[in-house]
Amino acid sequence: PPPMAIAPSRRAQRLLRGAALGAALLGLAAPPASAQSGRVAGATFTPADLTEVATDARTGTPTFLAGSLRAAAAGTADVIARRFLVENRVAVGLSERDGLVTRRVETDDLGRTHVRFQQTVGGVPVFGGDAIVHLTRDGAVYAYSGHLRDGASSVSSRPALDAAAAIAAARADVRMGAERPADDLARWTPDAHLVVFPTEAGAVLAYHVRLYQDAPFPANWQ
Repeated sequence: PPPMAIAPSRRAQRLLRGAALGAALLGLAAPPASAQSGRVAGATFTPADLTEVATDARTGTPTFLAGSLRAAAAGTADVIARRFLVENRVAVGLSERDGLVTRRVETDDLGRTHVRFQQTVGGVPVFGGDAIVHLTRDGAVYAYSGHLRDGASSVSSRPALDAAAAIAAARADVRMGAERPADDLARWTPDAHLVVFPTEAGAVLAYHVRLYQDAPFPANWQ
């Protein structure tokens, strides 16, 4: 006769679940791999200063860091945050050619300040390349979050096409039935601006084009 399947008892099931949970907790308690990497080890903070780390699965570049990242310092939030990123270029994936443009400085209800930067190459913004440095009331850096694009600096910032040619190429590709007419506020005016666009094969110089369709149905194309 075929062997009989025996279901584990409730107590055995609880023990198995407990063992699985214990294994998961052990995995969480292990030091994050990124904290042992060259990027973080080459920063001004040490792996012992970190309480939380998240990295980009493809590049290994940190996308979130928390802990005692930089001691309290005097100065404006923008200056302190920028200094942190410059001091930790290797850790966050910036090169010497990358620039940082301050986009926004906000202070929340708890008195913590958050400074957002746009990554640039030769004055051209890197698409999706941003960083936020989080500061305590006294100017200590307690967290970093962002998606800075390592390797974007190798791209030339001189385009082969102008913006009008890029818009014409986008129109030919989209083949809209009818464009939404432009208005005085330029809300529906087609536009194109240069970006450094990261791809899996490497970054390229591109135009970010926006078109506004009226028919056969309203749509915004990018």
